[in-house]
Amino acid sequence: MKRLVAPSDQVRSVEIEGVRTGRKKTYGWSKDGTVHVESAADVKALKSAGFTEAGVGGATAKGGFECQSCGFHMWFRTCSRCGGEGNRL
Repeated sequence: MKRLVAPSDQVRSVEIEGVRTGRKKTYGWSKDGTVHVESAADVKALKSAGFTEAGVGGATAKGGFECQSCGFHMWFRTCSRCGGEGNRL
């Protein structure tokens, strides 16, 4: 199940009509502000209408070390690329 975000926060539900079948499906917003879509065809239709996938960037981590020599970001004080010493971020 994919989560999609609407192009405008004013809309609270969206209705999709099948091209070949003519079936209508209404999607409403969930508590997290996204639309939960089951069908891949519905995802394609909503994306063409301006919707985007939620959370595709993944989680970002903050912390760790930066190597003084090469600038590589790492989780341990000693650099795995060049063996240099790291400063805490």
